[in-house]
Amino acid sequence: MKESITSYLYQSVTDIQNTIRAFDVKLGFLFMVIFLPLVGLKDLVPQLQVLIDKSPYRVLLFASFVSWFFALYFLFLGVRPIHNPKESIKGDVPKGTFYAGGLYTFEGIDYFWNFPIKTNNDMDNFIKLLPQSDDAIHKELVFEIHKLAYIRDVKAKRTTACIYSVLVCGFISVLTIIFVTLKVGGI
Repeated sequence: MKESITSYLYQSVTDIQNTIRAFDVKLGFLFMVIFLPLVGLKDLVPQLQVLIDKSPYRVLLFASFVSWFFALYFLFLGVRPIHNPKESIKGDVPKGTFYAGGLYTFEGIDYFWNFPIKTNNDMDNFIKLLPQSDDAIHKELVFEIHKLAYIRDVKAKRTTACIYSVLVCGFISVLTIIFVTLKVGGI
């Protein structure tokens, strides 16, 4: 029974990790969609200036810009690393050797230069921290599942918010194009 529990927990970790990767792929696609209008911005500026001069279109352009900005904001939130999911877990938590978080401490300069950074723990101490029983392994895996589920859920919310912002921006843009085509507002 212990082997099947271990297998189940490993499969759960793998499944959640794959879901997180899928959200990252979606965010990569949204990155392209969000920045695509900037490619033609040079050609769009004269047309946008005409629309800005017309009072009814200012609101639509402003709303479109705001929704685009929110999409950009949620996009960067979605790709930003989650600080420390361990802090969101209640109760007694294990050492966290599965993920091995906190093995290294980075200083500000380390972001710019690859200085030789030494581990906070030597090999012998790390080996002593490893779970020594099936129950301890299960506890570590459940702890990892909790952390990954937190990351997955945060990414899901941020990706969804980004998608909705892109859809709102697209809807407002299409609405503006329809109004311009039908010459609503005196253009």
